[in-house]
Amino acid sequence: MEPINPHRTTGGNICQYEYYCGHCGRTFGQKHKLTSHLARKTPCYEKRDLSWMKLQYNKNEINKLLDHFEELIKEIETLSHKWNNEQPTLEEKNVIKDKLRFLQNRANWIKNSEHKTHITTAIDTLWQQMLQTV
Repeated sequence: MEPINPHRTTGGNICQYEYYCGHCGRTFGQKHKLTSHLARKTPCYEKRDLSWMKLQYNKNEINKLLDHFEELIKEIETLSHKWNNEQPTLEEKNVIKDKLRFLQNRANWIKNSEHKTHITTAIDTLWQQMLQTV
């Protein structure tokens, strides 16, 4: 019985030997291909495996970590309140701008498109308000 996906020689014959990489599970028809596979600059045993992270969190928990819509909206509202209603000093203005940049970067990770567009429009309007007062 032939293997399902046999390695073939250049002549088209099935290889007699299969060389197995114990790190990544790939098989090679020739020994020199396995040795070159292991001799690469970034061998398979040095590549990062993030499957442990996927096992720690289920999908609901990952979505909770990535999608904090209500918290982001509250933070944007507090920043706009500080900018518009209070008279912030130059240092406080810089802190507000830094926090807004941070929120803008966090908004890029939101998966829900409606939430993402709502937050980005709120952030853009706050940036416009900031530019008008400067």
